[in-house]
Amino acid sequence: MAKITIHQSQAVHNRKVAQELLKENVLDWTVTCAFYSALHFIDAAFMKNPKIGNVEALHSKLKRSSTLGDDAKQKTLHGFRDMLLGQKFPKIRDKFAQLRTVSENVRYLKTGDKTGFEFVTAELAKRLLQDLETIVNVVKTN
Repeated sequence: MAKITIHQSQAVHNRKVAQELLKENVLDWTVTCAFYSALHFIDAAFMKNPKIGNVEALHSKLKRSSTLGDDAKQKTLHGFRDMLLGQKFPKIRDKFAQLRTVSENVRYLKTGDKTGFEFVTAELAKRLLQDLETIVNVVKTN
């Protein structure tokens, strides 16, 4: 499992790649890199919290716990991260969910009759990069 510095480095790298891809008008991958940047910034922030630590390890541990209800045990890692995000950083939960949704839509072609690269407009990509900056500012100040 990755150390906090690895999450931070990957987050910064993914954000830089997203910004470069936007300049090149590669909008589907702009959004995808922005999503993964946000994910790593968030996971790094969770690792600073001694009650949470590594999200993946905590998720795995709690899934094996007999004290959790069935609905909590059935949460995917993304669902578990979303639950934690709502508890610790509720201001950015919707922005992260939007990044995740659009990224999944373009990666898995849940885009109707368009390709992933046709689905994302420059306006949408810019807005999602602004949302990434909001996420970064919130998790870095807490």
